[in-house]
Formats: sequence, C-alpha cells, structure tokens
Amino acid sequence: MALPLPDSLKGLSNASGLLGSLNIAAEKTVPSTDNIFMDAIEQLSITNASSLLGGGEDAITRFFESSSRDAIRKLMMPIVSKSVEAAGVDKYLSAMTAASSVTEPAFDPNAYVTDRTLDGIFHIMALKEKELRATSGAGTTDLIQKIILRRYHEQSG
Repeated sequence: MALPLPDSLKGLSNASGLLGSLNIAAEKTVPSTDNIFMDAIEQLSITNASSLLGGGEDAITRFFESSSRDAIRKLMMPIVSKSVEAAGVDKYLSAMTAASSVTEPAFDPNAYVTDRTLDGIFHIMALKEKELRATSGAGTTDLIQKIILRRYHEQSG
C-alpha cells in the first residue's frame, strides 16, 4: 500500500524522488510499531465489551483507533522522524521547492508519514477483523471474545 504524494506537492516537478523517499520512510516505520500497538492494547479501557463483539464488521478496530490513535501517533513520531531522515526526504523536498516557484510548501513530512502509516495500519486491521468475523475466524472469534472479556473483567473488577 504505497503512499501517494500529498496534494500540496502534486504540482511540483521531479516528485518521484520525494515520493520514493516518503514510502521508504513509511516502510521502515511499520516494523518498529509492534510494541507501541501492544502497549496501546494493554491500556485500553473497555466499558462495553458486548457492543464491540456484536458491533459492525470492524467495530473493534474502530474502537481501538478512536481510543488510541492519538497516543500511538505521539509514540510513533520519533520513529518516523528517524525514518524520514534516513530516507533523505528533506533532500528531495528542498530540491523540489528550490526548482519551483514555491518558497516553502506547507508540508510536514513527519506528520504526513505518521498519519498515512496509521491510516494504512488501521485499514489493514479493519480488513482482517472483517475477514475474521465473516469466516468465524476458525476459532479466533472465541479468542477475540476471551481477550475482550478478560480486559473488561480486569478493569471492572
């Protein structure tokens, strides 16, 4: 799932280097997020487990995203910053803006890569959840119920 070029930069020439470096930064970020997501799961406060289990086809993912996205974003920013720097995004961005009439586009590559990476991660999670719910998950629905109910009981009792 490749990142597109931000709308604010689509009119600039020689965007392929920037686009490639943004995608490299995103790819380098994803493997480093495992612990962040596990920590966020541990911190979830589930007040109505049955509504998540009986909710829509991606109810658990949407709940997780709405309750944890900001915290995960904050934790991911230093990782993204290192990935953006290593991928040479600033070099491409500087060259593009120098070659155009744009003095400095309103574009923060760290925020862009972080937000698009999170969008992609939550999109894939939602697809996986839909798939698990549709196929009864070959036992994973029971596993999801046990995890959610365990977290609910830990927090309520």
